[in-house]
Amino acid sequence: MDFLHQLGIVGPSDGSKAREILVSTGDLEATMMRLADELGYTARDLGAMGLAAAAASHTKE
Repeated sequence: MDFLHQLGIVGPSDGSKAREILVSTGDLEATMMRLADELGYTARDLGAMGLAAAAASHTKE
């Protein structure tokens, strides 16, 4: 969760409360691509994880 916070996907921890989600559904695919790049995933990796739409638009091989 701290990693997702560092990437700006979720808000900071506030005790036992749920974290605020900072990414809109419209920005989700772009955020997934940025995260995949940060972690070094390829389009093949994304496809294997069942993220076919993301894999189809992912250019890093």
